[in-house]
Amino acid sequence: MNNILEIHKNEGNKFEIGLGDTIRVILEELATTGYRWQIVFVDNEILSVVGSEYLPYPGNTIGGGGSRVFMFKAKSFGTTTIKFTLRRAWEPELFYIDNHHLQIIVK
Repeated sequence: MNNILEIHKNEGNKFEIGLGDTIRVILEELATTGYRWQIVFVDNEILSVVGSEYLPYPGNTIGGGGSRVFMFKAKSFGTTTIKFTLRRAWEPELFYIDNHHLQIIVK
């Protein structure tokens, strides 16, 4: 299939995709605070992590907000959950200010 599904945080938590499809998960982030979205769990048997990048909002000045974009590719059939937290990397894992979970069904 090789489709790209773009997912924003407020669009739900359960998605069906086809084998070979790509998922772009877009989460709002203000990187200058030190809080960054991080992947806590992904089943590497079903999804491969393609990468992540920070994209500042157009027209923002230094210190303005943006989005963290994670990309995953479906590599085998099954159901899995991707878990993210918004936290500072140097603080204990329990010190997060937000989290997000997605259930992905690869058909």
